[in-house]
Amino acid sequence: MITPFMQYGPQTIYYTLEMHGIAPPPVWSIARILKKNKIAHRKKTESYIPKGKKYPYEYVLSHQMDFAGPRYLHSKTRFYFHNLICCDTHYAQVFALENQESTNVCNSLICFWKTAGVPDYLQMDNDLAFWGSLNKPNALGKVIRLCLLHKITPVFIPIREPWRNGVIEHFNNKMQSAVLNSDKFETIEQVQKAADHFCQVHNQHHYYSSQEGMTPEQRRIHLNYPLVTLDNDYSLPTGRLPLVDGQIHVIRFVRSDLKFHIFGLSFKLPQEAIYEYIKGVIITEKHLLRIFKEQKC
Repeated sequence: MITPFMQYGPQTIYYTLEMHGIAPPPVWSIARILKKNKIAHRKKTESYIPKGKKYPYEYVLSHQMDFAGPRYLHSKTRFYFHNLICCDTHYAQVFALENQESTNVCNSLICFWKTAGVPDYLQMDNDLAFWGSLNKPNALGKVIRLCLLHKITPVFIPIREPWRNGVIEHFNNKMQSAVLNSDKFETIEQVQKAADHFCQVHNQHHYYSSQEGMTPEQRRIHLNYPLVTLDNDYSLPTGRLPLVDGQIHVIRFVRSDLKFHIFGLSFKLPQEAIYEYIKGVIITEKHLLRIFKEQKC
């Protein structure tokens, strides 16, 4: 019998047998048995074609977040998935939202940090809700301010390179395939209930080879690293959030126009920056932007 939202495939069978104290055959042997009995299904995936340039920036103790959508209820009402995941454990949480307003994003982050802990970095794409406003590019939005308030460094990946957020992108596909194919939803509350169920199954029962064959919950216990959680009674402060001291990282791939684009602004860079990954570091205490090519400022 197939349990909804459960993981499947040769690797899952291998880890399940191992967890029950049964010495499993190699993964390739399990795959061959499944294929022989015509119960194997290989997913077609598009391979990433690299630019030939090394991506020099990696972050530890990091969370990733992303929007998926818009998606639509059976009544044609629009909604979005706001997804969050811990890169070290793959522990994840999903929020079904009516819109992409920054206040909703902040409330989702606070809820996630109460269970997954507060990371050193939060990596995201360049969705407008994550960084601020085109009308006031220098203002810096509520999500950035919330991160800095909790000593988290926001990291914005290169434009049009979603694979730099590979952990959350992989989770997005897996979650949507499971949740949206499971039922027809009339309300956002029904979507949220199904998403919560998927996350519970994922966090407790999905095995990851990158996590030494552990589930996200098992990995959290195994690592036991000092990620401090927010207090359960913590809520988003009312009024305008202060801009406290900290850093904001913005990574871009510079093209032939030699322009470094950041929050609706652009800066001309020297010739040596062409076709390179460049990191901008905003230092809020000094109101200063420093631009780096690897370690060179």
